[in-house]
Amino acid sequence: MTNAPKTTRKKRALRSLAQFAGGLLVAHLVLCAYLANRFIHPLRVLPTKPAGLREGRVGTVPVWITRGLAEGKPSKAVVVLAHGFGGSRATWGDLMLRLEAAGIDAVAPAMPGQEASPQPGVTFGKEEATTLIACAAWARAHGAKKVVGEGLSLGGAATWLASGEDPKAFDGIVTDAAFARFDGAMESFLGRKAAAGRIVLRPVVWFARAISGIDPASIRPIDAARAWRGRPALVIQGTGDTLIVPSNGERLAQAAGCPLWRIEGAEHSRTYAADPKAYASRVIAFVQAL
Repeated sequence: MTNAPKTTRKKRALRSLAQFAGGLLVAHLVLCAYLANRFIHPLRVLPTKPAGLREGRVGTVPVWITRGLAEGKPSKAVVVLAHGFGGSRATWGDLMLRLEAAGIDAVAPAMPGQEASPQPGVTFGKEEATTLIACAAWARAHGAKKVVGEGLSLGGAATWLASGEDPKAFDGIVTDAAFARFDGAMESFLGRKAAAGRIVLRPVVWFARAISGIDPASIRPIDAARAWRGRPALVIQGTGDTLIVPSNGERLAQAAGCPLWRIEGAEHSRTYAADPKAYASRVIAFVQAL
């Protein structure tokens, strides 16, 4: 009889521990679901258009365009600029003005699920590629003889994917900090702060796949880069990038058989900021050589 209270207390303690652990698990899953939803529906920030650029639309997609396109007198080659995840058309504002000063027109769309885009969510390259193909076709319809696709991070991956869907969309490709495979990029992101993150945050991938209906393993820009091999391309990669690690740029350049421009010490999405003049000069030279 004397053991009964002890047994009861032990059962209560185990029950409380199980309830606590269950609560932690539920809280963890709720957090992962929230993070997954944030990946697909990031906060939208409307950018301020630089003076000198014009507002336009490609179908229902808001775009910034340079004066030549706005006036129906574009340069021989037009650059389609795709911003990355969490970014906006402001990513390219300064470069667009530098391109225009060099006699090169450009168009920068609001990418799906971000800033002023009518698309409800990010699709990690699929709808983004469709948007870029539409922009390329729009530029040609407005008089461009050649079109260059340039993208940063997710925008770079989408540029490769667009070339895979429509090999005639672009005459040249420039990508900066693009991932080679989306599943690999997700692994890198989850384990960015600690290796255990790949395990602890694994449900984020499951929820994102369930919400979007997109399998990360199916998004493979490297396959498009391989199919592009032999055509004009340039891969840019910051050596200090810990999000899309430098091996992504190396693999894409190798697959496409094109030059890899390493910008020493540049972190993710900071390659242009490292030296805007040198960056613009390199892109201008690439476009003019087509």
